Amino acid sequence: MTTEIIQESLLEKLRAEIDEADRVLIDTLLKRMNLVKIVGEYKKERGIPPLDQKRWEQVVKSRSEYAQGLGLSPELIVEIFEILHKYALQIESEIK
Repeated sequence: MTTEIIQESLLEKLRAEIDEADRVLIDTLLKRMNLVKIVGEYKKERGIPPLDQKRWEQVVKSRSEYAQGLGLSPELIVEIFEILHKYALQIESEIK
């Protein structure tokens, strides 16, 4: 085997691992959004507004600190969670 073939094989293996990590991430996002729906229904039944600013601030702080402790960019995590939060609020406000 040439070095190029070995390198391509390694690249394919690494890409397959990324694909699997992406599937796990998507499955986890599905679980999270399903939980958001349940929370939204709970809030709706009790007249609680979708946005809890204090909770949101705690989430951003704790997730970014956790990520930083793992060596991940806290800025990346904040951006990701801002997107998740936007969709969570949308889901909660659409519950009838």
